Amino acid sequence: MIGSTECYRAVLIQQYVKKIQRKLGEKGVVVTEEMINEIGNIVRSNMTYCVQFGAVRYSFDEAKIEKEMNEKLGVSIHG
Repeated sequence: MIGSTECYRAVLIQQYVKKIQRKLGEKGVVVTEEMINEIGNIVRSNMTYCVQFGAVRYSFDEAKIEKEMNEKLGVSIHG
């Protein structure tokens, strides 16, 4: 069960990183492989989970992700 949970978590992180990458691309930001890796690390470190009714629920702290991306990479999704 742990293996499937970790796989699910990895897929969620990947989807979230792609969403950020798409938004940055729409703003004209050239996203490098290094940026993608750093965004992945930021997203991973700002992901939380809880267990409700026997199911694991994941969430992302978008404000912290935005702040860290701005500090570490100098890019912003919304600004």
